[in-house]
Amino acid sequence: MVFRCKKCNDLYHPDIIIVNACAAKLPVGRLIMNQEDVYRVYQAASDSTIIISHMESVSHATVTRNDMRNFLQQKGISSNIHIPNDGDVLSLD
Repeated sequence: MVFRCKKCNDLYHPDIIIVNACAAKLPVGRLIMNQEDVYRVYQAASDSTIIISHMESVSHATVTRNDMRNFLQQKGISSNIHIPNDGDVLSLD
């Protein structure tokens, strides 16, 4: 998945990337990106604005907004990454 992200970034150079990243798990395995996947997206597209969503939205989510914020803070990469709260409206200029 990340390899495709790198290829898409190299081809399209997106300004904004929206990532579902709650690391949701089912008995068959993980369905949705986790913190490390978000970090790989950032590495592949560090000039893009990255919006991380879907945390705390389903019962099988294993990553919270606070988990993600703490991870990103440890990596020192929170400046162009947004984690909206429920009901937030983002305006990116």
